[in-house]
Amino acid sequence: MERPSTRGNLGTRGVQPNDQDGAGKLQWDYTATQQALLKMDSTSDIPTGPIMGISDQAAAPSLELIYRTMVHNNEQAQKESRKAKIANRQLQSSIKKVVKSCQDISTRIASMETRTEALETEVKATAAQTATQGQQISDIQWKLEDAENRQRRNNLRILGIAEGLEGQDTRSYIVSLFKKAFPDLPEWNWETEIKRAH
Repeated sequence: MERPSTRGNLGTRGVQPNDQDGAGKLQWDYTATQQALLKMDSTSDIPTGPIMGISDQAAAPSLELIYRTMVHNNEQAQKESRKAKIANRQLQSSIKKVVKSCQDISTRIASMETRTEALETEVKATAAQTATQGQQISDIQWKLEDAENRQRRNNLRILGIAEGLEGQDTRSYIVSLFKKAFPDLPEWNWETEIKRAH
């Protein structure tokens, strides 16, 4: 008893032409084609039923080629998908590393800015202190020179004069005081001999 052939079904169920796309090519039902090819007689090389007006000999190789092409394309698409996922994970990892590095750099820059501001404050305080010390040193040098000059002169210290009697001109007051105290020395030129008085 012969087994019922699935060849006739291949032409009507295995391949279902769908609507044509913009390029005018037929869209094939992948699942129906795969099932029809699996149901084909293992001892048969090609189906005998007519498929869409195409001879059996011409239709069978075309269906097999379509099926193999679709399987191959599907495998390639899955491989490319896996590669894309791996590349995406690597890219995400690289992006995370870059973001972490940028955050570390930002933290270091903020720390450096804080330290720089503190150093600027210290430098300003040191500059102000240096200016004050410079003025103090200048005053000390002037006093030292004045003291050295006083040591080189013949100095007289007058005691017993009340504060304020000299008025605005201490030297003139001292000159007049010496003229009154030593009237017997008219040839002594007190104006030229007394250089300073304070």
